[in-house]
Amino acid sequence: VVLLSHFGEPRSHLAIIRAFTLDRKIVNSLWGDMRTETLPVLLYQTCDGKLDAIKALVLNKSADDFVRSSAMDALTLAVFKGAAKREEILDFFGGLFTGTEADKPSDFWSCLASSATDLWPQEILPTLKKAYEDGLVCTGFIAWDNIEETVAEPKEVWLAKEKERVERRI
Repeated sequence: VVLLSHFGEPRSHLAIIRAFTLDRKIVNSLWGDMRTETLPVLLYQTCDGKLDAIKALVLNKSADDFVRSSAMDALTLAVFKGAAKREEILDFFGGLFTGTEADKPSDFWSCLASSATDLWPQEILPTLKKAYEDGLVCTGFIAWDNIEETVAEPKEVWLAKEKERVERRI
């Protein structure tokens, strides 16, 4: 799977998504930490610039929360690699804080807040604030202070640092 990603094989994209959306117990035993550590890059490098299947994975309530989180991270990778517009992905993320996207309690919204923060979330701050007030986001996962610190930095400075982090990860 890693080699398919390394060579950017787009024909493997949907098969990789299917392999990571098997029954949650199987996914955990079969893939382990790859769900969070490797999957974002696997998804991004095999998508051939087409993000619809990755967005669908984010929306897939039956998928493991950490797999869904990796799909969110793949979308942030797409932004930093120039395959998606930051505003488009932030809008997509901002629309996912209704409280109906996962069963409660869930790490889904905490992961979503974290991914949005990676993109300097100034435009969706009211949505994020409401998600915290509604108890969707676990403050032990990402504290509101972390988000405020992020947007306190100049946008260009924050995004340049994140782009460098993304390059190291890939």
